[in-house]
Amino acid sequence: MSKLTRRHFIGAAGAAAVMAPHMPVFGQAKRITIGTNPAGSIYYSLGGGIAKVLTEKMGVQAIVQPLAGSSVALPLVNSGELTGSLASTIDSGAAFRGENDYKGRDMKNLRSLVRIFSLPYTYTVRADSGIKTMADLKGKRVVMEFKSLLGLKPMNEALVLAGGLKLSDIVPVSVGGLKQGLDAVADKSADASAVAAGIPMVQEMHASVPGGVRYLDVTGPNATDEFMAQKLPGTSLMKLSPNARMPEVTEPVTIGTYDVFLVVGSSLSDADAGKMATALVENWAALQKDYPALRASKIEDLPRATNVVPFHPGAIAAFKAKNMWTAKNEEANKKLL
Repeated sequence: MSKLTRRHFIGAAGAAAVMAPHMPVFGQAKRITIGTNPAGSIYYSLGGGIAKVLTEKMGVQAIVQPLAGSSVALPLVNSGELTGSLASTIDSGAAFRGENDYKGRDMKNLRSLVRIFSLPYTYTVRADSGIKTMADLKGKRVVMEFKSLLGLKPMNEALVLAGGLKLSDIVPVSVGGLKQGLDAVADKSADASAVAAGIPMVQEMHASVPGGVRYLDVTGPNATDEFMAQKLPGTSLMKLSPNARMPEVTEPVTIGTYDVFLVVGSSLSDADAGKMATALVENWAALQKDYPALRASKIEDLPRATNVVPFHPGAIAAFKAKNMWTAKNEEANKKLL
């Protein structure tokens, strides 16, 4: 068996049984495997929805393959052992270029299929700390590295720089993961830690820490999409306003964001890639209804030109057939190729 162990496939088969109990019978078995982060993550949840659509609309067995993270999934996509994986522009871009965790092993077989959603990401502090902007972190203890998520370090650095600081202006702290970073802020052993805005662990901290938490505002001359894209391709800034889903947001704040794409391998046939992209375009409204994380994404965002990995030719053909492929897409794709 390949690098995907027997245990992986048994788990994936179980997921398939749950997600596709009425799977159609076909003469020759054909399977689409979608790598995601572990069960319980937003990637896993969305991967399940995508697999369900592909199973029902393409008449194939599409299953979710939960793995430790993109650093495990992307090499398997590159080699053709996984059909695809949900991956951030931070991870997929680094893998394609052979940077950071992927240094010396650039994965030129990766291809973008569709853009799925944007993940808001920012630094979080205790609201009673008096720290309100990224610039206020000068001289503070800032979590810069998550040992289990090393791919996020470039984003953490980009946010510090966008806030007008130099990396030498802060005291870097290293922790195990996102939860450990928030715990360090809660017990005051660190002043700030980055995290995806609005996720349950942040809201739990907001409810348990006296005064709650605050997301830091990225301000100053460097607080532009152009600066972020230059420092880390595939990232940008967004305005987060008070809303019912995020009680921790009490006033408008500018934070970071990066896109998450469904990335496939170049060995996937143009026909299959086109069918997958078409199925997702035509069933996007239904996915948005079932998954709130997708509701901010418009259907025209599916071929969004923020890709850091070239689009698959089959996906391009599908988008052109739907009049969704633009001159901006063409320009961005040519640069990557």
